[in-house]
Amino acid sequence: MTDIIQQIIGAIIAIVIALGGCVAYFWGTNWLLDKFLSDSATDTGDAMTRRDTLRSQISRGSSSPRRSSSSPST
Repeated sequence: MTDIIQQIIGAIIAIVIALGGCVAYFWGTNWLLDKFLSDSATDTGDAMTRRDTLRSQISRGSSSPRRSSSSPST
């Protein structure tokens, strides 16, 4: 019985660590985009568009599988 409880606790800890890593990744990338691609005094539409485009690519890219164009055809 204690082995099962240890496995459940270990699984919960692993899930919490994984979720913390995901939150840190997305928070960190948003912070970096705001820090380096934003100038509050001269925030133009072009800078906002570039920043928003990068945000969507980061979000989409981390959840979608990548295809290699150099894979052999069968």
